[in-house]
Amino acid sequence: MTAACPVLRPSRRSLLLSGALLGTLGLAGCDGVSLPWSTPRATVTLAPMTTAAELQPEMPVYREDWGISPSSERPMAMLVHRERALEADLRAVTLEEPEGVAVPIDPLTTGLVIDGHGKTVRVFASRVVDAARRTVMHTSTDLVEWGSVDVDGGIGAALVAAGDGLVATSQRDGELQVWDVSDDGAATALTPVPVPEGQKWSVQAVGRADDAVLVAIDRKGTSEEAAVVVSSSDGGVTWSAPTPLPGDADQKSVHAIFAQDGAFVLVGSWRTAVDWDEHTRTSRAAAWTGAGAEGLHAEEVPLPRWGLENFHQHDGRGELDPDTPIDFTDLSAGRPVRSPDGSEISVPTWWGDDMRMLRRDADGTWSAGEPKEYVPAYVLEAVGDATGTIFRENGRVYVQEAGSSEEAGLRVDPARGLSVASAATGTGLAGRITWTTSTIDRGAEQINWRSPTYGTAFGAGEGDQLVRRNESLLGTAKPRSVHIHRLDGDLTLCTGVVPVGDPLAEPGFAVEASTDHSTWQSVTGLPRSENDVAVGEASTVDGVHYLPVAEWIFPEDGGPSVLTPRLYSSTDGIAWEAVPPPMPDHPEPEKAALGAHVDVMTSVDGVLIGLGSVIDALDEWSPVTFVQDGESWRTVPLGGAVRGDSIAGVGDDGVHGSVAGRTGRWSLTADGTLTETYRADDRGRRGPALDLGEGALLAGGWIDVPAGTEGDDGEVGIGACLWASLDGGESWQATMLPGQEGRFPDVHVRAQGDDVLVILDDPDVPHGYWIRGARADVLGEEGE
Repeated sequence: MTAACPVLRPSRRSLLLSGALLGTLGLAGCDGVSLPWSTPRATVTLAPMTTAAELQPEMPVYREDWGISPSSERPMAMLVHRERALEADLRAVTLEEPEGVAVPIDPLTTGLVIDGHGKTVRVFASRVVDAARRTVMHTSTDLVEWGSVDVDGGIGAALVAAGDGLVATSQRDGELQVWDVSDDGAATALTPVPVPEGQKWSVQAVGRADDAVLVAIDRKGTSEEAAVVVSSSDGGVTWSAPTPLPGDADQKSVHAIFAQDGAFVLVGSWRTAVDWDEHTRTSRAAAWTGAGAEGLHAEEVPLPRWGLENFHQHDGRGELDPDTPIDFTDLSAGRPVRSPDGSEISVPTWWGDDMRMLRRDADGTWSAGEPKEYVPAYVLEAVGDATGTIFRENGRVYVQEAGSSEEAGLRVDPARGLSVASAATGTGLAGRITWTTSTIDRGAEQINWRSPTYGTAFGAGEGDQLVRRNESLLGTAKPRSVHIHRLDGDLTLCTGVVPVGDPLAEPGFAVEASTDHSTWQSVTGLPRSENDVAVGEASTVDGVHYLPVAEWIFPEDGGPSVLTPRLYSSTDGIAWEAVPPPMPDHPEPEKAALGAHVDVMTSVDGVLIGLGSVIDALDEWSPVTFVQDGESWRTVPLGGAVRGDSIAGVGDDGVHGSVAGRTGRWSLTADGTLTETYRADDRGRRGPALDLGEGALLAGGWIDVPAGTEGDDGEVGIGACLWASLDGGESWQATMLPGQEGRFPDVHVRAQGDDVLVILDDPDVPHGYWIRGARADVLGEEGE
């Protein structure tokens, strides 16, 4: 007879102190017995905070939009995704329904992709239930009556693109997956597209023409061209090798793929050189066509004409006449749609409030619309055809019929962004909530446009509430790039930049300081600049405060502006002085053709080191360290750097940033060498860790491990989480954050004495939690 194994429930703390527990108890011979305490699990206890009404937007915030092609049964439309209090709303805005008609998605939907150019519009809406994604396909031919079916077929990864009855999911375990979804919701997987090791691929668009399938991809983690396509001629059984999109340009992207006469038309944008200045490159609409990846060629898409007399561009093109092509500024490309018979394609293009229509005829010829009445706002996104336009500005989605100047539309608020100071605590200022609005002032003799960043500072108030905090106004102007910096000695800096050319304010950067989080004073020793300025992160290094700054300076002999580092130091945070800054002395000078930027200063073994980037002639940024060597600086490039690598800052667990487009970390030595120590993958991400002591670590991040796919560590879940470790980072366990299933906001953790403040970067309002007695909580010491 076999003896029953004892049921023992020692505390987690006793397990930490008893490495030979199982052997001592003689349980190794208990076959088939689960021992839940054999691997202690770190968890955290969350005390939820409320968010003050003063931090909440008036309207639902904008999340995303899609263009819908017209058919014999429906008009052209824009589907607009809004969100409020973690609940989703989707509306079909048309010229006839400017407020939008509701699409019946579940309010808890966290993922949306749209197949909007066929006879039937398909809306794929996914949410997470019991740690698994469940997707519903909503279908309509007229955008009024909708049917719904569950999508069945084992789609576990996030949907990222849809078109012509196909959907694509995010990269998973070294593969991209495309699925064929039938009208009844059955999903059939095509052969996976392999992704080379170390690279991150993102699907931009997918299309199908009979048995031919084309997938447009943006890739990181490689020094080769980012924009590529892969294709299949046998319905997705086999795939071609990745082929770069043709054309002498960079920053290529694909917005939509249309099947036409057995071939494909890809519509998107790129950045290309102008013929009047060798250093200037501007963005504009682009298009490609062909039967597959290897047969694509770029089409000629004309630029719209300026259309006005007596104008001059002071910093480039010079005199502008009505027939001057608009190649002296970036032109945005909107959402493409095709005509009901599929023969023509329309895509809006604009700068500011000047929007034109680009049209592709049935024979493949593109034309640009003539100048017309300007729209009543600074355009952020648009869809249009011969019947009119639907466009989004800061606070509304407008509709405008052809030949009419009347507008009305759906209200939105801009999505909020969150910045939390690296050394922030729960007291005083924790960070800022920001949003950007763009305005344009069109006069008879001058045109001015601004994109200021508005926002408010916040922190933890009484009653476990996130509240608005008093902050420096930085003068009467509304500066952009306002940031809160927390330094040693309970010192807070507020910095902002007023861009050159702002008609309402003196350009330069402004800085004010506070030692009590409520009263502010101007600092001294920081000169205003006549050039555009970028401000890095202030830090305290070996008892000295440092503030890195960079200026875009035009060389005296002409040519493009060069980003030139400046460095200031202070012992009290009030009186600052210039000190010799890091200067790019790169072993490959072409890598630093446009200068350098220092993000933050730190030190190793008493050696002062700047963390930052150098910039090449194509505006590609490459991470480097700047090591002080006496009175000079030495530039140390990141070994093996590829597209998608960048440095963000430094914390308890080393230098953090992005590795091949994924969250990563490096260790730093006194000679400036960075050695990779962590790289996120498809299944999870951990941000910078807080060291709580005694082996307890805590980090914000996310997990994407659907139920039934968990690995040896047993972790399962989809969405934002807190990662905790009991053993100094040898193993990590995830605690899901309430209401965040299927959502992936940034999660910030900041120490406040023995407690930890957790702040989530949700798009409408910040959500916060306290972890009281964080070290004891993670180690499981409660009640002992």
